[in-house]
Amino acid sequence: MNSSNPSRQYINQLEPQILVDAVFRIADRQIRSNRQGNPYLLLQLQDRTGIISAMRWNADERLAERFSKGSYARIQGMTQLHNGAMQIIVNQIQQVDSDQVVLDEFDALDRNQVKADWDALCDLVRTIQDPSVLAICNEILDDPKIGRLLQIAPAGTKTHHAYPGGLLEHIVSLMKLCDFASRHYQQVDRDLLVAAALVHDLGKVEELAFEGELNYTDSGQLLGHLVQGVVMLETIATRLKAKGQ
Repeated sequence: MNSSNPSRQYINQLEPQILVDAVFRIADRQIRSNRQGNPYLLLQLQDRTGIISAMRWNADERLAERFSKGSYARIQGMTQLHNGAMQIIVNQIQQVDSDQVVLDEFDALDRNQVKADWDALCDLVRTIQDPSVLAICNEILDDPKIGRLLQIAPAGTKTHHAYPGGLLEHIVSLMKLCDFASRHYQQVDRDLLVAAALVHDLGKVEELAFEGELNYTDSGQLLGHLVQGVVMLETIATRLKAKGQ
């Protein structure tokens, strides 16, 4: 099925203490034990807008085995905030055949939005006047690997923009904010500010594994995106130096 439902409850729209009745993709599922030693089912639920944790109390391995990674389930329950993160307490969970789901609700990459965001990013880069700063930004955008990954990467695994294209959306949003702020605080270096917004999360294209199940890469867990981003910028600067720029 391909026609989206306007009344669909999406993960990024959920608020605390509301009833949920929607179909989600199972990104992960585990049997855990609470403090009393009673088993419960811990789920990672996914739609095109992100991932949310969900708990089904008094569950066992037999229930967990009915829901493999990548399968779909109708979840009925209530949202709550736990340690600052939204989660769902599940009352009912039912299997849903894949041919009964609306694919548009789970295929997260909005190519029209990605194109619009990429065009906006390139337009902002073209406004940079400092030749050295502009050269670094152009080298990033012209790199076939980095350019491709920037357009499909999420910005995180759970918290913000945790969906394909989310990193680009986040970067463009911050670049626009920096551009606006530079007009108010005219003493700042506008070129550096806009460029910093472009590169601040650059390392996330290596920190996260997202062409498949969304997770952290080994190097991402060891180094983190800040260190990885610095290494990427050093490589780009070395490449430009070799070109005499």
